[in-house]
Amino acid sequence: MFRCQATEATGATTPLPEKAIGQYVREVRVGNIGVPELVRVGSSALVTKLARKAGLRPYLPLEVAGDQRVDGEKLGLQPGEWVRVRTKEEIGRTLNAGAAHRGLMFTHEMAQYCGQSFRVRSRVERLLNETTGQMLHMKQECIALEDVICKGHFTSGAWFCAREHLPLWREDWLERAEAPAGTVCPGSPL
Repeated sequence: MFRCQATEATGATTPLPEKAIGQYVREVRVGNIGVPELVRVGSSALVTKLARKAGLRPYLPLEVAGDQRVDGEKLGLQPGEWVRVRTKEEIGRTLNAGAAHRGLMFTHEMAQYCGQSFRVRSRVERLLNETTGQMLHMKQECIALEDVICKGHFTSGAWFCAREHLPLWREDWLERAEAPAGTVCPGSPL
């Protein structure tokens, strides 16, 4: 059993309801977010919530394959390689009815990165379950990408989350890409 700030947070805090406006005002007041960001994300959240209640917008971030989901090829990605996040349609074909692929969820926060290129930060082999304190050993490949973080802009109940956790990706959701022009790759002469 492991203990750290993340595993002990629930015992040291009280969750705030999503509708507690004071928490968002405090985020602006202390400088964690700006007023334009608050208005943009807040209005988007309100419209999304109302559209979902009216049945005009699905809960999942993309259309999923369900029982017909497929697995892609294993890429064996390594830190430093460049990848492109596949399109929502391509990723949707790999997801079950719960928007997961072999237990790993594809979330609204991740959908914003579709079509963009990033460098592989690391292969994730272990992960701490923050609820139980257990160290999980990943049975399937998980990839973390550089400069890709959860900003709490699309996740109900976690608006403006300051933790900036790293979304984890299946290789099935990525494809190898060329480094952007002008990028110096590790090991290449300057």
